[in-house]
Amino acid sequence: MYAVIKTGGKQYRVVEGQTLRVEKIPAQEGASVDIESVLMVADGEQVKRIVNGLPIDEPPVAPPAPAAPADEPRERSRDRERAPMLPLAPKPLAQE
Repeated sequence: MYAVIKTGGKQYRVVEGQTLRVEKIPAQEGASVDIESVLMVADGEQVKRIVNGLPIDEPPVAPPAPAAPADEPRERSRDRERAPMLPLAPKPLAQE
């Protein structure tokens, strides 16, 4: 059995009774401390994720939805037939 914990901004894989050297814990060297941020507990093939102290039974990521098949290929703008361009005639100047 092992667990993944978070302390001091880092994650550690630990087993019961293991001695672990970590940073940023206000305790004397060799003292026992309680770690509140447990991310996961594994016992053989059984793995439990833990979020905010509560076990989560769902898989970590849902499988993606299948893509819908396209009926026809999309027309690219460069393949469209364009209207012919007409030359512009100059406008007559307004007379006063």
